[in-house]
Amino acid sequence: MSRPSWAPPGLDLSRPSAARVYDYYLGGSHNFEVDRRMAEEAIRLWPELPRMMQANRDFMRRAVRYLVGQGITQFIDIGSGIPTAGNVHEVAQRENPQTNVVYVDNDPVAVAHSRAILADVAGTTVVEADFRNPGVIFDDPAVRELIDFNRPAGGAPAGGCPALRTGCGRSVRRCATLLRHAGVGELPGDLAREFRWTAGCRGQPPAAVQTDANADDDAHGAADRGVLRGS
Repeated sequence: MSRPSWAPPGLDLSRPSAARVYDYYLGGSHNFEVDRRMAEEAIRLWPELPRMMQANRDFMRRAVRYLVGQGITQFIDIGSGIPTAGNVHEVAQRENPQTNVVYVDNDPVAVAHSRAILADVAGTTVVEADFRNPGVIFDDPAVRELIDFNRPAGGAPAGGCPALRTGCGRSVRRCATLLRHAGVGELPGDLAREFRWTAGCRGQPPAAVQTDANADDDAHGAADRGVLRGS
């Protein structure tokens, strides 16, 4: 297997990566056969997975466009995975080229891929950190180089909102947080119960926001305004 330029040396490409599997769900190209096999097995067990992941990404894009339209030009995407297939910096910088974006993940594979992909992209940086330690993220020199904590910032945590909220409120003067979580409304009963149990074990309430992939833009806009909150 040839190693593409976005795959840094030293990574074992014979093992699947959760970040690259997610990229496959989104229709991206930053994945390998081993990742696709794992993804297809997961889809066999849970056919709605790609649609859920794509709905999640669609919401993120709409929310980022909305926030940039409100004047926010700096974002911290925590639990970012690999920034491909229309991620935060692509959407935000299309609206305002001066937007800065920090990607944070605790997966070394995702971080290595991200740094290779974004090496020549101005206004972006990648930090290896865990959302459960928000102080480490906000005190990182690479973060402080791009994020002015005296101005509003957009935060996009991937499932770590309770842990992030305190750090965000303490460190950022005004933070708009994009809350993204998978819904369980259309899952079979057993899977829905398992999902709720897992969410409860993580200390999160088993609440869900459903997104209908076939809804019109006005309905999407209303749903987005219902979940977007500035604090």
